[in-house]
Amino acid sequence: MEEIELRKLILKGEDSGLQLKELLDTQDKLAKQIVAFLNKRGGRILIGVSDDPKVTGLTPEQISKANEMIGNCTEHSVVPKITVDTENVVTSDGVVIVVTIPEGIDKPYQTNKGGFYVRTGADIRHVTNRDELRRLFQVGSHVYAEKQSIPGSSLSNLNLKSYRNYLEERFREDADEPDDELIEQMRTIHLVQEDRLTLAGCLLFAKQPQDLLPEFAAKAIWYEGTDPTGSRFHDDRHIEGTLPEMYEELLTFLKAWNQRKQSEGDSFNDSGEPLVPPAVFEEILTNALVHRDYFLKDKVRVLIFDDRIEIISPGTLPNSLTIEEAQQGISRSRNPILERIGLTLMQYKGHGTGLRRAAKLYPTIQFHNDLDANRFQVTLPLKNPHAPQ
Repeated sequence: MEEIELRKLILKGEDSGLQLKELLDTQDKLAKQIVAFLNKRGGRILIGVSDDPKVTGLTPEQISKANEMIGNCTEHSVVPKITVDTENVVTSDGVVIVVTIPEGIDKPYQTNKGGFYVRTGADIRHVTNRDELRRLFQVGSHVYAEKQSIPGSSLSNLNLKSYRNYLEERFREDADEPDDELIEQMRTIHLVQEDRLTLAGCLLFAKQPQDLLPEFAAKAIWYEGTDPTGSRFHDDRHIEGTLPEMYEELLTFLKAWNQRKQSEGDSFNDSGEPLVPPAVFEEILTNALVHRDYFLKDKVRVLIFDDRIEIISPGTLPNSLTIEEAQQGISRSRNPILERIGLTLMQYKGHGTGLRRAAKLYPTIQFHNDLDANRFQVTLPLKNPHAPQ
């Protein structure tokens, strides 16, 4: 790194990807800082820079001690152990050590004292909340929300007829096994755990999923105007049911809007062209329902305004996937059971390439992977927006 590049970096100040240190503190504190970067998106620590920010520089002795501490820390104080890149950058005000920490590929990382840390803006936060820890483990593929058993559930909550219909649709033959054999089969594929439903089993085959999982519903609002705080709307629905049922009701909601839009200005018998290709809604709703983060207890939201449609799902893209990668057709499954069974029940086409297909069908589509709010938002700007008559 050249001095001019370093100084531009310093001028930006501390943020979620940059920390400034005049001198290193203790090895334990350094371990927390490194772990926090590993558990997020990686970043840099600049040693020899004050908070002002101003380059203070390091002496040869300080450089030696800092590099020794960094080596000991990554070897003994970070679990699992990692390696980082260090570079000594010579400036007119002294030497600065640039420590580059990659995003971790084996999350979650912890200190040798057992602490889990993440970066929130320029701050380091100790993670103790159970659900947040589960999300960290999920990112590292150690835990899947969909395999967790649901407290208070029992086999009486199962809709075995619905499961039989799924088997018959998938394998094109009668599913005439006795009930106990079907339940044992559901245990094998993690829809049932002992005598409880798993989250996947509940969302796919429960009689009334929201009796057990009230947070996992959907909200659909068709506003008048463009203001999300407005109180006037054309339609407002709270949508419950299994994932396939919610998927169909949300599609119906969006189809009603699309049909009304396409008919405006047309003759009575002219169906016209939909403002948004229906396949776009299919792909985005699949992503919102099947690939969302089920460690976050929140609803999927579909919001229609005069100038845009927003579809918001809890959780960012899974396993450090970027928007650019997703648009190239790269996929990383957060909920492989829901994805596999949903392919039959919901009959979507994308199967890992949905965002790419949606962008091809609707080129002005916008994707926002909101790391701070921990949600993924798809926005469809509307062509020639106008309020319904």
